[in-house]
Amino acid sequence: MKMTVRISRPSPVEPELLAKFVIQRCREVTEPPPVVVALALAMVSRDDDFYDRLKDLISSSSGAADILRMCHEVFLPALGRVPDAASPDSLDRSEECPVLDERTCREVLDYALAQSGEMLTEKDFEFVRVVEFLIKAGLSCFPFRLYEFESVRDSFQDDPENLLRRGIEIIGAAVGSPQDEN
Repeated sequence: MKMTVRISRPSPVEPELLAKFVIQRCREVTEPPPVVVALALAMVSRDDDFYDRLKDLISSSSGAADILRMCHEVFLPALGRVPDAASPDSLDRSEECPVLDERTCREVLDYALAQSGEMLTEKDFEFVRVVEFLIKAGLSCFPFRLYEFESVRDSFQDDPENLLRRGIEIIGAAVGSPQDEN
C-alpha cells in the first residue's frame, strides 16, 4: 500500500551560515566532497555570473555530473529555488520540482550522518541548522521519514544534541529499508 504524506517545504538556512559551513569544509580538505560543492552551487544560484564561474570551475572535476545533479535535484528545491526561477541552466523548466534520485538522496544523507557524528563527538553544534537542512533535503526521497524528522525537529528545536541523535536514527531507518516501505 502506497502512502501519500504532505510535507512542508524545508525552511532555508541563513545564507551566511551556509557560506561559513561551505568555506570551513573546503578549507579542511584538498578536494571538498560533491555534497559541499553542490551546496555551494545552490547557494549562489541567484547570482548568475558567480554561478556560471563556479559551475565552470567544477565542470573540470570528475564528479561534475554528480555535483550538478545533486545541486538541481536536491539543494535548489530544498532551498526553495525551484529550477524555473533559480538556476540559469535548469534541467527541465517544465517540471515544478524534479523527481529526486534515491542514490543522490542517500549520498546527501551519508554526508549528513558523517557531519552529525562529528558534531556529537566534538560537542560543537555551530552548524546544526546546516546539518538539519541536509537531513531534510536528503529525506525528501523518504516522505514518511521526513515527516518523522520534522516532528523530531519540532520537539528538539532547542536541543541540538538530541536532534542530531534522533536524526541519525531516522537516517538509519530510511536508508536501511527499501524506499517503498517508508
